[in-house]
Amino acid sequence: MLAWLAIPVLYFLTFALAARFRRKQIAPVGTRRRRFTILIPAYHSDSCIIDTTRAALDQDYPKELFSVVVISDGMRPETVAALRESGAEVLEVVFEQSSKAKALAAAVDSLGPDAADAVAILDADNLASPSFLSSIDDAMCAGARAIQAHRTAKNEDTPVAVIDAVSEEINNSIFRSGHCALGISSALIGSGMAFEYVWFADNVKKFTTSGEDKEMELQLLRDGIFVEYLEDEKVLDEKTRTRQNYAKQRRRWIASQYNLMSDAIRNFKDVKDKTGYADKLFQWCFPPRMILIGAIPFLALLLTVFGSPLALWWWILTALLVIALLMAMPRGSINGNFFKALLRVPALAFTAVANVFRIKGTKDTFIHTDHK
Repeated sequence: MLAWLAIPVLYFLTFALAARFRRKQIAPVGTRRRRFTILIPAYHSDSCIIDTTRAALDQDYPKELFSVVVISDGMRPETVAALRESGAEVLEVVFEQSSKAKALAAAVDSLGPDAADAVAILDADNLASPSFLSSIDDAMCAGARAIQAHRTAKNEDTPVAVIDAVSEEINNSIFRSGHCALGISSALIGSGMAFEYVWFADNVKKFTTSGEDKEMELQLLRDGIFVEYLEDEKVLDEKTRTRQNYAKQRRRWIASQYNLMSDAIRNFKDVKDKTGYADKLFQWCFPPRMILIGAIPFLALLLTVFGSPLALWWWILTALLVIALLMAMPRGSINGNFFKALLRVPALAFTAVANVFRIKGTKDTFIHTDHK
């Protein structure tokens, strides 16, 4: 077990270190002639969608070259009216079983194959900065065809939200910045991302599970398209505030990896970016990080109590895990709120273990997390 758990710890340490030494690319100024469509799937998101849409419309990009399309699923008529009044286009959809993948496919069907040169995707609770499209345009002029922006916390108002925010920044460092530093595609995160419109329109109907972002990752790797990470372009994202929503969110992530794994392995021979694809499958074999954070120190302490000679190795592994996570965390994130939030880690680790046994039947299930 020591060797099995050491593998993901060393993996985290390697990419956290690489992220520290990543050289930031200075992209040329874009042409500002690329046409963009911003898609915002919104399922019962009346509480936050107006602010998200206003921020999406408030771009420092030529107004005639982009549109904002909100895909409204189950929102109130007055919300839809307010969105249209703000200048956004609204596509109202009704599904027997809702999903983000279906909403995106419906939008492309409505817009047609030539609606734009590039598509950007935001979640209903995201706040994009005014430079969002300009930064994407710069990157695309430098040759990028798929892009992930730096999604970061909009709120840290509960201990669970603090843990969620720190966890996302650790992912940004290890799975995005660190990967790009070593020439491997950035992981996608479901929003704050952009693609060539033709590629997206050709592939969007292939994404049918609750883990559409992971399906996108696999398809991009099959097609040999590198995903660039824009570390300096931040998109604010609402962090989950309760243990219940945290559990639902993580359950969806674990389930999507599990459900896609067998098909992904079978398709390996047809993949163009085999290095990135193999890395992705390797990642998906790891236990959830929250389980590692709970299990490794616990086993070190337990073996110490029983006087096992292996205890020293478990403490070394604990130290390496802590070093990797500290390296991946942004400066200033370790404060009083963070230490208070650490008290929730045992409960969240237990939730992560429970989620492993609750993934059956989730392949096509839409697991929605509420917004404030």
